[in-house]
Amino acid sequence: MFFQFENLEEKRSELEGKLSDPAIMADQAKYREIAREHAQINKLASLYAKYKKVSKELAESREMLKIEEDEELLELARLEVEAQTAALAELETQLRILLLPKDPNDEKNILLEIRAGTGGDEAALFVGDLFRMYSRYAELQGWKVETMSSSP
Repeated sequence: MFFQFENLEEKRSELEGKLSDPAIMADQAKYREIAREHAQINKLASLYAKYKKVSKELAESREMLKIEEDEELLELARLEVEAQTAALAELETQLRILLLPKDPNDEKNILLEIRAGTGGDEAALFVGDLFRMYSRYAELQGWKVETMSSSP
């Protein structure tokens, strides 16, 4: 299903070679671009390795279900198959998300302006709540929040 991942190791070693090239190190923009791609490939490769490992373990557990005769071991194998199936589905979802094309604006900063508009004190209270909500969300995501101006 994930045939695109079969050459990840080759791509990773190629990028590592480029990162150690002095000519590319001199060009900081090119180096930054290759470093970002390398980080993305590393993330994909480690997740795919986990996916293959869980898939292999699931196949082994299913094989054990076929040959095992002891009821206690059968129950343990069933539980293991359920857990591995859930883990495999989660890993597959994560891999599919990583395969989505990147938006060119993903890495860029934003400016967000929130105005109270008409509505008096109630509108101002709502804007304050909205600002706190966005600020907390940004902090939870690990983003930097900077208030440029405010008029209470």
